[in-house]
Amino acid sequence: MALGEIRRVLRPGGSPFLLDFEQSRSGVGNWISRLLHSHDRLKDNSEERILMLMTQVGFADAQKVGERAVLFGLGRAGYFRAWARISAVSDSSTL
Repeated sequence: MALGEIRRVLRPGGSPFLLDFEQSRSGVGNWISRLLHSHDRLKDNSEERILMLMTQVGFADAQKVGERAVLFGLGRAGYFRAWARISAVSDSSTL
């Protein structure tokens, strides 16, 4: 899973930023979201699922930090951020 790999290589205390194309509240431009989410692996993406997946792979404080219109107002993008946990135990291999 891509999020797991991002978590694996991210330094403790580092922060990933994710962007997801969402369906607009007004319904205008939803064809863009349907097109981008038409792949089987993306069709059930939702804000709740993205936050759950970020938490499951070990990120802390996963949250949606913003959203805005994209593609001349034809679609919406959601922005997500979390933190790589800082382990309380030192890794002796790095000492």
